[in-house]
Amino acid sequence: MKREKILHSVGFGLVGLFYLVAVFFVFHKPSEQNNKQIVIRIAHWQLEDGLRQAFDDVGREFTKLHPNVRIEQLVIPERIFPNWLITQLIGETAPDLIEIGLGIDDDRLARFFVPLTSLVDEPNPYNKGTPLESVPWRNTFLDGMYSAYNPTLLDYYSAGMTQHTIRLYYNSLLYETLMGTGAPPPRDFVALQNVFTKVAEYNRIHHTQLVTIAGSNYNGPIIMDQYLSSQSQKLQLRLNTLLDFSPTKYGTQIDFLLGRWSFESPELQSGLTLQHIVGSNLTKGFQSLRREDATFYFLQGHALMIASGSWDVRTLRSMASFPIEVSPVPLPSPQNPTFGAYTLGPFSETDESTTKFGLTRHSKHPKEAIEFLQFMTSQRGCQTFVNTSYWLPSVLGVKIPEPITEFAPIVDGYTQGIAFHNFGSDAMLVFTQNLYKLYNDHDPVTSFTQAIEPHLKAAVRRDLRQEIDTRFRNITRDDTTLAALLWKLSHGDNSEEIRSKAAALILNQHTMESDTYCLKTDLDSPAARQP
Repeated sequence: MKREKILHSVGFGLVGLFYLVAVFFVFHKPSEQNNKQIVIRIAHWQLEDGLRQAFDDVGREFTKLHPNVRIEQLVIPERIFPNWLITQLIGETAPDLIEIGLGIDDDRLARFFVPLTSLVDEPNPYNKGTPLESVPWRNTFLDGMYSAYNPTLLDYYSAGMTQHTIRLYYNSLLYETLMGTGAPPPRDFVALQNVFTKVAEYNRIHHTQLVTIAGSNYNGPIIMDQYLSSQSQKLQLRLNTLLDFSPTKYGTQIDFLLGRWSFESPELQSGLTLQHIVGSNLTKGFQSLRREDATFYFLQGHALMIASGSWDVRTLRSMASFPIEVSPVPLPSPQNPTFGAYTLGPFSETDESTTKFGLTRHSKHPKEAIEFLQFMTSQRGCQTFVNTSYWLPSVLGVKIPEPITEFAPIVDGYTQGIAFHNFGSDAMLVFTQNLYKLYNDHDPVTSFTQAIEPHLKAAVRRDLRQEIDTRFRNITRDDTTLAALLWKLSHGDNSEEIRSKAAALILNQHTMESDTYCLKTDLDSPAARQP
């Protein structure tokens, strides 16, 4: 009994000792206030190889300039990022800078993020000593900060660091085994068809099941949409009567409802035929496979190629046991005897900025956070980032690292044509539910076309109705903002900021109302209501 009491006393004593130690460390732990170090937290969902190190490298460079500031990154997996994001924003515990994209709509931008509009016409101070020293911040980007501007909210809410292009990755050792030593990569569709034939011959001779292109529900559409789009380039040009070379997806859908084109049009039938040919050479059942499945299949040597963006270059090359080369997606040329009649040529690749970050309203250190955002998008900061990440830069004057020069955007090209991505969510559901028919052996194009025909127009109408409702809500919300601005002007607040914002909002409202009226008129027309 006495022994038990001693043991109990020792136990309670240890608990008390640990408690006192914990209290000591809590009250003596160096804090931001105690050591006067400011911590800027940034959050993103980029899990690709080299990205964490790239952000750390940029953070260390910034800390060299500001020793009292430390950068801390939070990497949240893409699947849970939207749910994590809204929890952080509503709970007022969000990081200082958050990557804009997943889970962020106009309402959340307006409620939880700080507009950057007042800064975009001022030079980026971290470009001092470079050719961009006196250039307005927005003009230092390849896209002129076009992708950062929100036309509904009339403000800039982010700044992007990178851009991306799509390429066909291939196992160069396996490619030489199939095509011969020194064989060039396929540059057009005729050459790609030759690769399809060589793979089929190899499988027949060696009794293997080598796949030409590893596919999944992630990277399958990346390549398949390009083939459908290539065949509708001339059609899109004819439909674009204003010749503004930027037709909207809503215009494409209205033209569909008005009967100006359909999936039975020869251009779309040709594009679907191309999709069938290419899709038949992807992993069987790729529509139900995930991104990691296709990557694993390629890295294991079970597939010759995989289609993906420049964002995967470092990941794939670091994980592969074989050398990887890349080439642009080999599309039909205008000289192609079967598929050349409807195409204009290779696509001009977008230079829209990606990996965009915005400042949250509850940032504890907004001044330092903005400075870090400016540093990341300066020539020095962006160069540091791309040198480590091997992602393409979005800032003018930043050199593309030698290992990824083959990903440089193709600028001498044409606009893309019509593809599945021109449609809304309800129409996309019709496509995806019937896409398996396009890869059947028995009359696949006709089978797919007949399957979507009874349902597609109704789905497009629902998508457009939803778009109109969304626009009306935005117009109503902006009318309230405009009324407040006009009230300020009528009560003596005649500042340049108020006058310019009111003028811009009036113009935006007129444009939005006019576009919405035209869209609703077209949608309600007898021709568009035809089944």
